Amino acid sequence: MRTVTFLRSIVLVVFLMECVAQVKSDTVNHTKGYCVWYDQCTSGNKALNCLYNGPAKNLTDSKGVKLLDDLCPELRGQHTCCSTKQLMALSKNLQTMSQLTTRCPACWNNMRRLYCQLTCSQDQSLFLDPKDIAPLGDGRFMIIDIDYYVSPQFKQGLFDSCKDVSFPGNNEKVLNLLCGTTAEKCTPQKLLTYMGSTQNGFAPFNIFYPDKLIENLSWMNKTIFKCNQPFTDPQTNKTAKTCSCQDCATSCPVLPPPVPQPTPRKIMGLDVLTFSLLVTYIILLLIFFPISIICTMKKNNKRYALVPDNSQANLKYSGGSYPSVSSNLPELVDSPPGLCERWGSKLESVLRHWFTKWGVWCSYHPYYVMGACFLVIAIMACGLFRFTVTTDPVDLWSSPDSIARKQKEIYDSKFSPFYRTEQLIIRSTHPTPGGFKPLNKKWVPFGSIFHKDLLIQALELQNHITNMKVPFGDSNITLEDICFQPLAPQTKKCAIQSIFQYFQNSNATLNKCLTMMGHDCNKPHKADFNAYDYHTHLLFCASSPTSVRDVNFKEPCLGEFWRSSQPKHCTRWLHRHCV
Repeated sequence: MRTVTFLRSIVLVVFLMECVAQVKSDTVNHTKGYCVWYDQCTSGNKALNCLYNGPAKNLTDSKGVKLLDDLCPELRGQHTCCSTKQLMALSKNLQTMSQLTTRCPACWNNMRRLYCQLTCSQDQSLFLDPKDIAPLGDGRFMIIDIDYYVSPQFKQGLFDSCKDVSFPGNNEKVLNLLCGTTAEKCTPQKLLTYMGSTQNGFAPFNIFYPDKLIENLSWMNKTIFKCNQPFTDPQTNKTAKTCSCQDCATSCPVLPPPVPQPTPRKIMGLDVLTFSLLVTYIILLLIFFPISIICTMKKNNKRYALVPDNSQANLKYSGGSYPSVSSNLPELVDSPPGLCERWGSKLESVLRHWFTKWGVWCSYHPYYVMGACFLVIAIMACGLFRFTVTTDPVDLWSSPDSIARKQKEIYDSKFSPFYRTEQLIIRSTHPTPGGFKPLNKKWVPFGSIFHKDLLIQALELQNHITNMKVPFGDSNITLEDICFQPLAPQTKKCAIQSIFQYFQNSNATLNKCLTMMGHDCNKPHKADFNAYDYHTHLLFCASSPTSVRDVNFKEPCLGEFWRSSQPKHCTRWLHRHCV
């Protein structure tokens, strides 16, 4: 009996699959004015749309009409393929997009137009194709995955209008949040793929963006708004300004070309100034060296003979002895001293005379000398009573009258003082690095810092610091009393940039391991194997630090303080190899 029931179940499943395939492949009518969905078949935050391949309907609900006018004014007065429920879901999803992109009106309007055409366009069957559908049991089908055929021109224009937009919350490009990777590595296809993936935690179903058309379909190729050109905003009917230079590189003023410099005149391949200096130097050398040599030779040869008087000139023999020869030769001496030498000699004699007297007096009166010295030192040291040691780095490195100092004082008075970042650097003494091989991918070498035992110890150290209580007076002080809390008072968690924020600073999450089928690794099912652990979660969060959910690991990447931890602030290895 059980065997018969089992076979009947298999037949029923096969029949339903054939029905789904038949509905998907054969009955979708790609005609102008036809829809591929209408209304929602499920409830909740991620409701799925119902398959409807009929003519677009007239929206009569007053709330729905108002939402359509506010969100998609270019579709005003047309039949639509969306109900009030779908418009409410669209409004909720576009709120987040609006917060990220309204700094640049062109980027925001392009994003809004992309999703308005997807959700409500009366011609959506021309560029939408259900990829995966499932039966509901009441004769209806819900769309699980869909192909959205957006033209390459629209993709590129959308990307160009948003690629430079900044997000003030973390002072980075908004594509770091929307693309699933860094803005530098983002492309138009990566941007749309990540925004349409359920792995980002927001999309209710997968939206794929093929790059090749299939039969009976055409591109969605609405007019794109450029960030460096003004346009009429459909929502306000007013001229929208161009995006700022900070959010749109093409809006920056073009610097005038440099003034062409006249061709320098050259002599023998050298500039005129260089040639003139070289010739002058050679002439001076030719004058100086001969004069120096001649003067030196004259000085060495110039001697004066002191001729003896007449009494010594007439030599006579006396007493049977002869005078020595040297006594009768004239004495040779150097030339007489010059004026500078005579003045120097006199100055030296005067200094020698007075300093000798001073030294003798000091040696005979030591107490007077030491007393006078102490008195002079005491007088000169009186300024120390008004001396203060400057320890504030702001006072050390900036003048009180500088523009930066004045701006900082205004900021501190209007908002709050700046915070100083404290760093704790941990190095591994483990001799060998680790590694990991994700499913169907190449071996990924991990640095030695990522050994689990070391990570557990580092997490314990971090939690010890964050939970530390220090006595101060009659109370205790914790890190939360002095740290930066970006989302206070909603949460008083400190802004700590650490890889453990990817695990919400939880030891249990760090040790978490799931099998391919989503079961606990400690309790695997048959024909199941380990697939996802802290390695895969680190790789995912390093490329998508703002993701609210890692679908495979079933944990978010956002930290306890509800903000992302950037890989470049956490570990050098992750920033190099994963971003």
